[in-house]
Amino acid sequence: MGKDKKLGATEAFEADLEKGVIRRQGDGTRVMAVGSMAWVTLEHELASTFITGAAVILQRMGYSYGKYIGSRAEAEGRPSTEVLDVIVRYAREAGWGRISLNSGDVLKGQAALVVRDCFFCLHWKDSNSPQCYMLAGFVNGVVDQMLGRTHRVLEQRCIAKGDNVCEIAIDRVSA
Repeated sequence: MGKDKKLGATEAFEADLEKGVIRRQGDGTRVMAVGSMAWVTLEHELASTFITGAAVILQRMGYSYGKYIGSRAEAEGRPSTEVLDVIVRYAREAGWGRISLNSGDVLKGQAALVVRDCFFCLHWKDSNSPQCYMLAGFVNGVVDQMLGRTHRVLEQRCIAKGDNVCEIAIDRVSA
C-alpha cells in the first residue's frame, strides 16, 4: 500500500452483515468493530473493578497484540528497519489515529511518537494521567518483537489530560 493512498472502509474491510462477519481485505483476518463509547465504557469498568490494575491489564493486552503484529510483519518478510511503518500502518487500519515520528529514531532506541485523533482517549475528560495504555503497550510489543530488544514505552502527553496530542516515548532498556 502506498504512503499517500487512503483506504476507505470498503477497501480495507469486507463485511458480511448477514453473517455478522467483518474481515480485513489484505489477509482475510476476522475483525470486530468497537465504537469509541463502548471502548471508554470498558476502560471505566476495568478501572472501577481493578483500580490501578486496569492500566496494567490494558498495557499487557496492547503489548501482547503488538508482539503478535510484529511477528506477523516478520513472517511477511518485513525487515526491522520498517518497525515504524508497521506501527503506523496497523494503528491507522485499526482506526486508532494517526501516528508519526516526533523526534529521535526508533531503530536507535530512543524516539517520541505523536498520535493525532487518538481513539483510546477520545471520550476521557479532565484526567490526571495519560489513558492510552493499550496503544503504548501495542507500540512496546511491536518494537520489542521487531528489534529483538527490550524497550520502555510510556505515554508522555495525552489528550485525556488536556494536551493537544498524545505522545509516546520509546527508550531502549537492553543492549
